[in-house]
This record gives sequence, C-alpha cells and structure tokens, in this order.
Amino acid sequence: MAAPAGHDAGYRDGPLHRLPDDRPSYGPCIRGAAADAVRTRTTATPLLPDTPLTVEVQFKNHWNAELLVDLPCFSRLDTVTVGFTVDDAPVLARILKFITSYTPSP
Repeated sequence: MAAPAGHDAGYRDGPLHRLPDDRPSYGPCIRGAAADAVRTRTTATPLLPDTPLTVEVQFKNHWNAELLVDLPCFSRLDTVTVGFTVDDAPVLARILKFITSYTPSP
C-alpha cells in the first residue's frame, strides 16, 4: 500500500512506521554502543553528584510555592520559587515526585 500524497507523503506504511523514508538508520550505531556498554560493565562506575543537593523549583503559580513553604524543608526564594536541600538523590526523587503529583483539594 502506497503512502497517500500530501501530509503523509514520504512516510512508510503502517501505524508504527512513521519515519521519513530517507531517514538514516541508527541501528548499527546503537548496537555498537550497547556492545561497548556490556563489554565494559564490570569497570563502569556510577555518576555520584556532590552532596548535599540544593534544588530550586519555580512554579507558574504562586499558590504552589505558598503551600510548600509551610513544610519544614522548603524555603521561599521569591513569589513562585522554593528551594530545598537534601542529602541524596533518592530523597530528591521522592520530593520531586510529591511536588509534581500533588493536587490540593478544592
């Protein structure tokens, strides 16, 4: 089945093949990088950031900052920005998950 002219012109058929026909294949490059990663996995060292981690979060609405500043670990930096410091990345991940998933009740 040929691709229709206009909007879909130049694309392969099928719902999962929406790449231009002239796009280069990156498969060999990815396979090579994956093979290198597997080969050097025993000597790889994790990236560890310097701790403590200090983070600033800026919101679009001042109410989000207003709510968080009442919690003990947050400090108000300006009307829409709060800052906090944590000891390690797992704690940072939990706080960011809370910030991005919290929705106050009406």
